[in-house]
Amino acid sequence: MAIGSPKTDFAARVADLLGDIHPPLRPEVELEIDNVCKEVSDLCASVLTQLSSDFQPPPDLRRIGAWKLGVAQPGTELDLLLVAPDAALPGLVEGLRKASSSSIRTAASDGLLNGPGVKFKQRGTSVKLLFAASSHLAPAPVPVPTHAARCGESVSNRILEQVPDRARFCELLALVRYWAQQRGVFGSLFGFFSGTAWAICCGCICQMHPGATTAELLSSFFQDLCYWDWSAPIALSTESLEPGKFQGRGDGQLVVKLPIGEGLSATPNMCEFALRAIQKELKRSVKLLGEMDSGEADLTELFAQHNFFQRYRHYIQFDFLTKEEEIMDEWLSWGQTQIQELLQHCESTNDNKVTLRPWPCLVDFKDGDWPHARAIFIGIHRQRMEGEDAATKQIIDFREIMVKFLVKISAWPEAEHYQNQLELLIRPVSQDHLKDWLRHQQAGLVVPVPPREENDDIVPLDGEEVS
Repeated sequence: MAIGSPKTDFAARVADLLGDIHPPLRPEVELEIDNVCKEVSDLCASVLTQLSSDFQPPPDLRRIGAWKLGVAQPGTELDLLLVAPDAALPGLVEGLRKASSSSIRTAASDGLLNGPGVKFKQRGTSVKLLFAASSHLAPAPVPVPTHAARCGESVSNRILEQVPDRARFCELLALVRYWAQQRGVFGSLFGFFSGTAWAICCGCICQMHPGATTAELLSSFFQDLCYWDWSAPIALSTESLEPGKFQGRGDGQLVVKLPIGEGLSATPNMCEFALRAIQKELKRSVKLLGEMDSGEADLTELFAQHNFFQRYRHYIQFDFLTKEEEIMDEWLSWGQTQIQELLQHCESTNDNKVTLRPWPCLVDFKDGDWPHARAIFIGIHRQRMEGEDAATKQIIDFREIMVKFLVKISAWPEAEHYQNQLELLIRPVSQDHLKDWLRHQQAGLVVPVPPREENDDIVPLDGEEVS
């Protein structure tokens, strides 16, 4: 099987996988989402009527995100955009809290195209409602809070307008999203690609191969991006595209360009460890496609869950603990930014001898003292130097770095307001302890806490990564 020209059995397997991960939405599911949208619209109308004399019903409520791009499935969060009069924006959150019987939480920042908004459940469906000011008929050139979500809607519209075949694009995007989630390279956390960035990549591949089948697009996606000149931007174009057409900028930093504005990036927080992880996964995928040609691999291996929690001998675990769910959203939003800076500093100060691999998904767990608990895990790998004795234990001292990190994260402007309502625990974790921790977490039990040792900020490493 030549990559880009899959055999019939490969195409059949891709079709079978699509049927499993992205079946057509049942009519009752679509009807339920319509009902949720109507109820949210009625709720917004009642609040806006009280907040602004300029408001004329019905409210301007639009779908964005996965439900706009056609890759949503039952259980996918419903992202909505409410375009409201400028005067109503300051009072929207409090107004919705008073008018709704649901628990309304402030929406945490998520990727580049984030803005003010709230999260809640409506008829059992998770809803993220973002706000945008109606003072601008079109999104501003740079996404600012009062119309950032409007830029997100424009990006979705532009992608759908510019791909040659929407159905093929949606199928490719569904496959790529599933692959990226399985392999731990999905989401804006720590600079990985957001759903928007992956959608732009898929749109670009569709433009370069306008007559390709879904299976051919999937193969081309991995090959084209694996061998892409990553100093060149990945972008949609109104022109006919060919692989390698873009000329690189020469700085080696990948940019996925938004199809709006002038030179806006969908990957502004891309950092070395995220770039390294994405490149590694693309190379792995191309290798597996070649092995599938000779019968040495199967499609299930391509989409297999990454063995992150078994791969490393040592991890750093960050436990975010709060008394209220809304505090958790704000605490995590602040903490994630500080952890990304910490990771970059750790790698730069260790002369590339230590590489860090964050897992881009938060892990909910049950704590014995705090009602709301989520963990972030960082895998640690130390490269053994040439001539180094394999029997010698190596020590990486993170104490000085951690002290600086704690100073920065403690500077959160809301920390005093939430005094005694939140906590952050940081600890080195061995693979053996993590296995026990995960067994408790998956069973819904209170997770075990390892005894604190005198040198808890020093992580012993033997320089090996579990294969």
